[in-house]
Formats: sequence, C-alpha cells, structure tokens
Amino acid sequence: YWNKVTAIHPDNPGEYFIAITDPGTALEKKAYDRKFGNIFLADPQVGGRNSALTAFGMVPAALLRVDLNLFIQRAVFMAERCQSPLQSNPGFTLGAILGIAARTGRDKVTLITDDKWAPFGDWLEQLVAESSGKDGKGILPIANEPELTIEKYSEDRLFIRLEQNGERQKLVDELIENGHPVISIHLKDEYDLAAQFYLWEIAVATACSVIGVNSFDQPDVQDAKVRTLAGLEEYRQNGRFPEVIAHAEYPRVKVLTSLPPTVERRGSIQRLIFSYIEHNLENSEFVAINAFIPKNEKNETLLQELRRKIGQKFALPVTLGFGPRFLHSTGQFHKGGPNSGLFVLITAQRQEDIEIPDQSIRFGVFQRAQAIGDLRALEAKDRKVLWLDLTEPDLKILFEQ
Repeated sequence: YWNKVTAIHPDNPGEYFIAITDPGTALEKKAYDRKFGNIFLADPQVGGRNSALTAFGMVPAALLRVDLNLFIQRAVFMAERCQSPLQSNPGFTLGAILGIAARTGRDKVTLITDDKWAPFGDWLEQLVAESSGKDGKGILPIANEPELTIEKYSEDRLFIRLEQNGERQKLVDELIENGHPVISIHLKDEYDLAAQFYLWEIAVATACSVIGVNSFDQPDVQDAKVRTLAGLEEYRQNGRFPEVIAHAEYPRVKVLTSLPPTVERRGSIQRLIFSYIEHNLENSEFVAINAFIPKNEKNETLLQELRRKIGQKFALPVTLGFGPRFLHSTGQFHKGGPNSGLFVLITAQRQEDIEIPDQSIRFGVFQRAQAIGDLRALEAKDRKVLWLDLTEPDLKILFEQ
C-alpha cells in the first residue's frame, strides 16, 4: 500500500496513513520516520484483550463515525455502576456467578445473542478464554454455536443471553424449562456495546480471581509463538519444514497425527472425525475445530455445519476457530486450561500466496509454521489432536462419502 500511495502522492505519502500502537514499537518509529498523518499511542499497561476502550478500539470507532460522546457515556455509566458496593455491583456479580459456576462444574459459558450482536462473541471469546485458561483451570466460551436440539446441551454449561429484540426467546425458554441456568442481559441499542466491554472486563477479572488464576497473563500463547519461530528458523535453513509421516491418506487429504487402531479409517473424512471423537469420548468435555484456512462465508458455513453435526451427535460443546486468530483467543485455554478437549486441526495448501515484506518468507509458510507450532504446543500438554492436511482449501472434501 505504501508503494501504491507513493505513486499517487510522491511528495507526502505518509499523510495518508495513521498508526495505532504502543509507545516504543517498531511501528511507532516507522510512523514518525515516514511522517504519518496521525500516530495514536495506547496505554501500554492495558493488555490487548482489555483494550477495546483504548485507542485500539476508539480510533477505529471514530473512523466508522460512531458517536463517541454517546459511546463513552455508556462506558462511563457502567464504570460508575461497577464502583458500587459489591451487592449492587454488576461487574462483580456477573464475575462471581461465572467463577462459582465454573468451580461447580458449569465452566462452558455459552453465549446466546440476537443476530446483530453475534460478532460480540468473537471479542468475548478472547477475553474469557485467554484470561482464564491456565494452570489447568479455565472457563471455555462457546460463541456463535449452531442451535442444537435441547437434549444435546450438556450439563456443564452456563448460558448468557445478550438480547435486544428477543430473537431467540424460544431457545431460552426451552433451556430454562430443562433446568439450564440462563443469565439474561437486556441491551437498549448498539451503543450499549461500550457498557458491555466494561462490564465483561470487570466480570472476567473477578471470575479469574474466584477460580484462582491471574487474569492478565497468557503463558501458553507465548509457548506457541516460540515454537512457531523455531519452525520458521528451520524452514529458512533447510527450505522446508520437517517431513511428517501420513498415518492415513484419503483423496486430497492426509492425516498427519497418529490414529488409535480402533478408529474407523474407511469411508469419508467425516466418518473418520466421528470415529476419532467416539474413541476419545471418555473424559472429553468439548471439541475444538481449529482451521488454518481462509475465513470466508463459504468455509465458515461448512465448518459451522460440521460443528453442528458433532454437537448433535455427541452432545458436546464445539468451538470453531480460524487460525491464526484463535491462537490469541481460545488458544491459551486449549493449552493452559483443563485437559478435557479434543482438537481437530485443519490445514490446507494455499492457492494464492504473497511475500511478507522484509521477511523473505511467504504468508503461507508463516501460517503453516503457526499451525505446526500450535500442534506441538498442544502435544507438549498431552492434548489429543487429529490433524487433517488438505491439498487445497476446499472443505467440501470433509463431507464427501
């Protein structure tokens, strides 16, 4: 982009860029050197998952023409409420419920939203999982889950309903009728997003205190990073990653992790996935689909369907993460939380690829290094992983008979 803008505005290309970063970063230096139009420095004491109400969230909101006065008013209103005595403090109350529920076995927090609030789940997923998932403890967030029949919702869930228009009332009524705990939070309009940011940051910090972990570190995210960098260094030296033996091969798919002998290898990939889960069902409380493929509508639709089928068949919560994004959300919980998950890792050869500037490697190589680094970090924590490597990013392969 710099080269394209320079071609149009050779005298002052920097004026057409802004930077949002912490003080002292390489980006800050580059922004000053190239005379960016604006440089916004955030508070370096605020970690990424708690930074929605700092420059990292507020500058994009301004660019989207959000009414910042009203937005900030809602955040300030919630902040004032969260300074109330504990018995009337919404942040403390919600956090205490989350923490106590987790300690008594309901540690799968399932978010139910109206359609327009569905993206909130992506933010909440990172806040809850990365803050709480460590020391063998944690709260697993389940966001944007396809709807299951009521008897398929496991007893280890706590449901949180964010509703503005009551779109999913029927599901909520059925859950309550079947004895599931549901907390309902009514939202006035979209500007209540600011209040929810503040509320949940207080609540999650409180919940982490209740379950006995530090809300503000993420040791296993760093472990995956270190393994990724080691893999990249090996690639630079040898021009390839270490060869991985295929334990089973299908048309356009290889299975690159070992399979127990009782797992059914004949038939479709979907049948293999089901057989793998069934074999490991004892002591398993959730399934995580981790896909290092392009996040687009087609792929998301197909993986949501796989997610629904797994949840419906095995009555387990199922999460869906696209790599590398999920490494900074549920990724910490996967390695640092309780060893109660089954992981389906999906990778694919990139059809289009470009060089990373100043790094002498392509994005496809970097993405694969991240997938391998995450796999090795999971294996180091004795997690059960099924790695499916596709020759092309066409997920229809998973459903072929």
